[in-house]
Amino acid sequence: NGTPATIQIISGVVVALVSSVLDISILSDMVNIGTLSAFLLVSIGVPIMRMRRPDLHRTFKVPGNPWLPIIAAISTLWLMLNLSVLTWVRFIVWLVIGFIVYFAYSYKHSILGKQIRLAKKMGVPVESLIAKNAISAQNELQSEQTSQSEQTLHTSQTSQTSQSEQTSQSEQTLQPKPTSQIEED
Repeated sequence: NGTPATIQIISGVVVALVSSVLDISILSDMVNIGTLSAFLLVSIGVPIMRMRRPDLHRTFKVPGNPWLPIIAAISTLWLMLNLSVLTWVRFIVWLVIGFIVYFAYSYKHSILGKQIRLAKKMGVPVESLIAKNAISAQNELQSEQTSQSEQTLHTSQTSQTSQSEQTSQSEQTLQPKPTSQIEED
């Protein structure tokens, strides 16, 4: 929790090393095709998500949907096609390496992958483990919600108690103090 400072420093060092070794034109072409490909995917994805899931809450409205994202995707693809063949080869190689790393990591660490391996080991259908995990996740969610509501209730009771204590203290300060009897000489 907090700022991922370590990964930012490592990424900064890697980027600095790569940029100090590579030719700036090669590096700029690779940055261009990477950024353009990400923008292309977003431009294609926005109208698809808006059509498939119109029920989701949107924090912003896309002007000219779906035409503006389609025009953006076409123009982005045109810019990508004008890059050199060598840039495309490098891009595809990096993309394949990225897919290999992503799927190798996710195969070992994904919850579904762990459930499949466990089901094979136990000799049971995967669906039974998924159903059990869904039920336990639902029970855990309900217990968290109960715990949160109990904390909220406790917090409100504590604040009410502290407010009543403050009120009684302020009432005491408003009451006149008894005067002591003056001794006569």
